[in-house]
Amino acid sequence: MTVLGVSTACAQFAYDAYNYGLDSKEASFSGMKAVLNLSVSLANAPIQLAYVGVGVIDLALTDVSTFAVSHKYKSTKNMYDAYYRRSGIKRNSIDWLKLFEKMYKDNKNEPEKVLELMQAEIDRYVQEYWTVAGTDWESWIDTYYKNGKLSKYPWPQEKDRNNISNIYKSELYEYLGNVFRRISRNMYLDSLIERQKDFQKLADIYNRKFSLVIREDVPSGKSPTWAGYYARLAPISKNADASSWIGKLNENGGGKMSFTLLAPSNCRFPHETGAV
Repeated sequence: MTVLGVSTACAQFAYDAYNYGLDSKEASFSGMKAVLNLSVSLANAPIQLAYVGVGVIDLALTDVSTFAVSHKYKSTKNMYDAYYRRSGIKRNSIDWLKLFEKMYKDNKNEPEKVLELMQAEIDRYVQEYWTVAGTDWESWIDTYYKNGKLSKYPWPQEKDRNNISNIYKSELYEYLGNVFRRISRNMYLDSLIERQKDFQKLADIYNRKFSLVIREDVPSGKSPTWAGYYARLAPISKNADASSWIGKLNENGGGKMSFTLLAPSNCRFPHETGAV
């Protein structure tokens, strides 16, 4: 299978597996990622698209580890949740889609970076609350609940902060499922377009015309030895049209045979010239 075939097959398989189910998604995606990791260095557009297409589905399948929020931090979690409902902070699926698509457009030739940026943005977003609120926790509490007490809204330990963020991250991954599927589908369709372009380039190369110019080195004052003879290229396959590889030499013992690059590959690559 060519690298073009591998890239498209992987992208389609990832999309189908996610939509229609597979007994071992993790193993399948691990195998596809391994193939694409080996291929992505080829800097081939269909492979780069496939890499992102498979990668976003792999992101969608991310398993986030969480545990029950401690009772004393439940009120703090309520503040956390309220923050992400704020206008200007809350993001809908279109917001995420536009953000991810921009990451891809800005880094088309670095598919690994695209996935790293997507993952990093999700991680940053779910931790943003602690960065913003932590600058002045007491004032932050007061803006959320007038005259709220620190004892009611305690600042969580790091593991508890991460847990609250991970709970939201898990919910976010589920919410982004349709976004990831849409990106994967678009990458697959784009990879087909890019693959067609690559095939067309290959077809143009194979159909490019080349000419074999034959000249006889005739000593001064002598007549050409091969004038009027027929020259042929050999060997050729038994299924090839022999007349296509034979040409009559002119009065100077010279001539020209033209053919496409594809033609020799279809008849056993003739490479010897002889007279008949």
